[in-house]
Amino acid sequence: MKFDPHAIKAAATAVDRVKSIDVTIETMGRRFAESSCIYGEKIRNAFGRNILNQLTDEHLGNVVFCSIINALLADRESVINGYGDIVEFPDAPCPEQRAPSPQNAGDVDA
Repeated sequence: MKFDPHAIKAAATAVDRVKSIDVTIETMGRRFAESSCIYGEKIRNAFGRNILNQLTDEHLGNVVFCSIINALLADRESVINGYGDIVEFPDAPCPEQRAPSPQNAGDVDA
């Protein structure tokens, strides 16, 4: 089977894109593991202290983190779907994420 040079270049770009997404996911996982509360507080401050007061800072941080990871995983999947027939991509660095339920819904860090 022969490939057009443009298709090869596009596939190489797709491989680079997937690698970049994987590195971002791994980096975020390392940085976020111990600081979800800090990020949740920053998000709350960005929206206003009286907004999203149903969630603790930690839970808010987890929700946002999971949303970002899931968006990256969806982007990764769309790239793979476009080139999966000619390129073998590695497995995703993690499965789709789901934020844990708030442990104490009535207790708020606000």
